[in-house]
Amino acid sequence: MRSPSPTSKASEVMKYKFLKLENVARSSGRLSLTIGKRRSPGLRVMIVLAVATAAWVSGCAEPPLEYTEVTRVHEVVTESEAAAFLGVVSMLPGGRIPRITPIFAPPPDWSETRTLPVTDLVQEEQTRLNERWDVDRIAAEWDGYRPLERALRKHRMTVQQFAGLTLTLGAALSRSSIRENQSLPQLKEKGIAEVAHLREENRSFASLPDDSRHHVLQRAIWITRLDRAQRLLQVPPENVELVQRRKDQLLECFPEEFSLNPFDGISDLLEERGLPFLELTSSGSDAELDWSREEAIIGRDMPDN
Repeated sequence: MRSPSPTSKASEVMKYKFLKLENVARSSGRLSLTIGKRRSPGLRVMIVLAVATAAWVSGCAEPPLEYTEVTRVHEVVTESEAAAFLGVVSMLPGGRIPRITPIFAPPPDWSETRTLPVTDLVQEEQTRLNERWDVDRIAAEWDGYRPLERALRKHRMTVQQFAGLTLTLGAALSRSSIRENQSLPQLKEKGIAEVAHLREENRSFASLPDDSRHHVLQRAIWITRLDRAQRLLQVPPENVELVQRRKDQLLECFPEEFSLNPFDGISDLLEERGLPFLELTSSGSDAELDWSREEAIIGRDMPDN
């Protein structure tokens, strides 16, 4: 004898729930409705059916997730978490994470008409940088994106968890591109000093002379450098090792900004590489050279036609 199909089983269960609720409704009299002086059995049946349907839907709903903790940049990502992340991405169009606002914001470029004091502009910029790394903001950008919702349901993951892994693995990718001569602790130390100096400027940015505004904007690049150095210093070495093992897979699904050195576009080449043609004290200076016309060798040849 052939066993009943899942569809017939579901029908039987729904029929049982419907009859049970209808009997309860009839015995309690709660659904005894009237229209004028006449009862409306059709309306009663419709309401009972609606209640039965709601009970059926609730009975088929997926159980809540047992684990909803969001991974942060300073926490170690396990191999299983990385595999789950890549599993979600593999179900998305193009095998790439959904489009998001760039995480690494460009340096500030305040308009000369900004009337806020420089110290307030610094605070405003730091708030803007923090928002770029906010998990809830990224999750909100992806809200309603159906391919992602389907993939997350299959892998039993929330959108906040996926956003957290995106930031954590992305930061590790960026950290892995830092060169040996780029000292993050030194960048952080100098950045703290430069930003503190900017915070001491209470004058309106618009009221500053042109050269002062230019100087402030040059120094304001340190707000961006400091933010990147502080965030990348949080990345555990285990995460750097993990992304190096899976680098080819991760680079295919992440935006380009995570594959680039995050300081190359905002570096101070003069400070990083030094002054060109630096004169050594032992070799003297060009200003000390003696020259006399009598000792000079002066050419007399006529130029070639």
